Amino acid sequence: GIYAGNGMMIHAGDPIQYTSINSKYWKSHFYGFGRPR
Repeated sequence: GIYAGNGMMIHAGDPIQYTSINSKYWKSHFYGFGRPR
């Protein structure tokens, strides 16, 4: 997924979702993040 700011991300699944990274699912499945250079 792509972090969109303000605690929200675009999840590139099927279907594509705009969701909060603070949801119960993402709190237990989120691993980390990085920044392209």
